Amino acid sequence: MLVKLTAVLLFTCMMSTAQMTRIRSLNRFDKFTEQKKIEWAAYVTDTIHPAAYATTGTLLNRFQNGEIRIYAPFTREGLMAGDAIQQLNKTELEQRSFAPGMTTATNRVNNNPELIIEAEEIFYIERGNLRSYVPWVTAKKSVYTSGGIFIGTSNYISAGINYKHDLSTSRRRNLIFIGSKKRRFSIDSIPKADMLKETFGMNFVETIWNDISRSGNEVIDVRNGQNIVVKNLYDVVFPSPISIPHYDSSGVITRYENVNEPASPLLFKKVEIDENWYYDAIKNCFLNNITAITLFWRSQWPGTDKDWKPTIKIIFK
Repeated sequence: MLVKLTAVLLFTCMMSTAQMTRIRSLNRFDKFTEQKKIEWAAYVTDTIHPAAYATTGTLLNRFQNGEIRIYAPFTREGLMAGDAIQQLNKTELEQRSFAPGMTTATNRVNNNPELIIEAEEIFYIERGNLRSYVPWVTAKKSVYTSGGIFIGTSNYISAGINYKHDLSTSRRRNLIFIGSKKRRFSIDSIPKADMLKETFGMNFVETIWNDISRSGNEVIDVRNGQNIVVKNLYDVVFPSPISIPHYDSSGVITRYENVNEPASPLLFKKVEIDENWYYDAIKNCFLNNITAITLFWRSQWPGTDKDWKPTIKIIFK
């Protein structure tokens, strides 16, 4: 009896590990990924450029007017190591407003047109939809030598702290639209150290694909612009067929059969994400609404065109 009980407990443990793989320890911002409805989650980083919206200037002006708080730059790695989030006052901000070793007004950070915002994000999948949560942003300052030569950027301030991952853009009327962008990257490019959660070891395309029949999202064949009925998704085939020979009992080729690749999440190793960025002036936080993803297919048959081609687009509802 004891042997049977031990075997059952071991099997249960193995199944639990296989279903939900957690890569790193959690903090206050990413702890929500423990929820069962979250099937996949990972940290990503994006940038918001001032050409789209004067983000840094808005944050600094609101801080000077006493409307919001700002903080010394912090990172998720620092939070994991136990670092505290340090709020800045106006004097401390003034000290950070110059490049190292420079104290003249011409070198003030808020007069620098090259400032960008680095947004910390958590991508997660909930009920077949890819979502983005922006727990905070960090403004970066440009650093110059004493001769005025630009040598790079460094973190300046952090702001826009948001502890609620499920704020929705659809229910908020006080949002300031920052801009739209498309982000393309390889599925395998997400470092393992940035992963928060996987279900059955699946990447995010496999996870979305697994939920596509019950998510209610719109699926489009990019090649012809036609909607795809979800139940027929596996009937979608791709160009560049390969000829398979058929032999008779004596080993003589009797005919050739052209075989196409059926749709499968394993074929898609590159994606393009459609995003809309907003600033919530009331909550003082940033929101990234992911509206769709496009899956890129690349033929692996010998002697065929191997360029990446947009094939299937999933529009989230």
